[in-house]
Amino acid sequence: MKNHIIILGPVGSGKSTQAKLLSDFLDVPTVSAGDVAYYASLGETPEAKIIKETMQRGDLLPDDIMYNLMTEHLGSGESSKEMIIDGFPRTLPEAEMFTWPVGRVIYIDVSDGEATKRLLARGRMDDKPDVIANRLNIYHKETEPVLEYYRSKEILLKINGDCSPEQVFEQIKGSFEENEN
Repeated sequence: MKNHIIILGPVGSGKSTQAKLLSDFLDVPTVSAGDVAYYASLGETPEAKIIKETMQRGDLLPDDIMYNLMTEHLGSGESSKEMIIDGFPRTLPEAEMFTWPVGRVIYIDVSDGEATKRLLARGRMDDKPDVIANRLNIYHKETEPVLEYYRSKEILLKINGDCSPEQVFEQIKGSFEENEN
């Protein structure tokens, strides 16, 4: 059984960009928590409506809903195939429930100012200053404890995310090359 790689960071940190680059570099598939939630929001069920409304506010989905979406998408967790998991777990309860073998957690550390600047520049419909501020506040409150959880397991790698995507990836790639030597 392979150890999975988790990529965490605030909204606007470039998690998805780095997950794609790392996926290409390692030839390992990526699963994005944001994509899983988005596609779940497109349905006509009461749960889909809750997911859509929660995402539009910039809030995190309830732990049980997000955990169930991810476990349904990932399967049993006994897969021998390594995966890169982008943006999950988002809360300490999700991290504690998550039973997949995790070998490394990459934390892309980016300042709130830089994250806000990037999100406003991409100009998506939900990238409004008040929604961005809410998402960053939630990140600091709910997701930062997850970092400490993985730091205590000695599998957290902190990356400076306030630089170009290429420079961020060089830091990540360098950490994998160091482990091979």
